[in-house]
Amino acid sequence: MVDHPAKARKMRRRQPGPGGGGSGSRNGGNGKLRSRRGENQNPADLRKNFEKYVEMAKATAQAGDRVESEKYYQYAEHFLRTMNAKSPS
Repeated sequence: MVDHPAKARKMRRRQPGPGGGGSGSRNGGNGKLRSRRGENQNPADLRKNFEKYVEMAKATAQAGDRVESEKYYQYAEHFLRTMNAKSPS
């Protein structure tokens, strides 16, 4: 029996899946990574997430937590880059 919830989660992740593999790979064996959300992210959702993380970064910076603020700015930058990559050139 596992005495700690985090250990139990790790144990569940190591068990092989229905295909018997259990490697945890997200590439499906073809060498190309698959996105967890898919290729068709809504631009409005990307914008909303970008704005949400910028606001969270500003709030945590104002509260004095520089590390947490930087984390949120990095998330915001990810969504900004994704928006720019999806915008028509």
